[in-house]
Amino acid sequence: MRALIVGAGIAGLVAARQLGLTGWQVTVLERSGGPRPEGYMMDFFGPGVLAAEHIGLAGRMREAAYDVDAACYVDPVG
Repeated sequence: MRALIVGAGIAGLVAARQLGLTGWQVTVLERSGGPRPEGYMMDFFGPGVLAAEHIGLAGRMREAAYDVDAACYVDPVG
């Protein structure tokens, strides 16, 4: 089987990984030329944590994680 995944965000990459593990030939299309140099912030809770555990990624995610002491929401005027 072949799959075309549009978008290399977390959902697209996980879908590609999971399909690849089951023998699918996967192609991922991404508009961006590469990862953002400043990185990405991701927050997992509830069903996201359960899904990461189910597919075997929770341990690696914990290894790569770091604690956030505070977060602020800011409107368009600061």
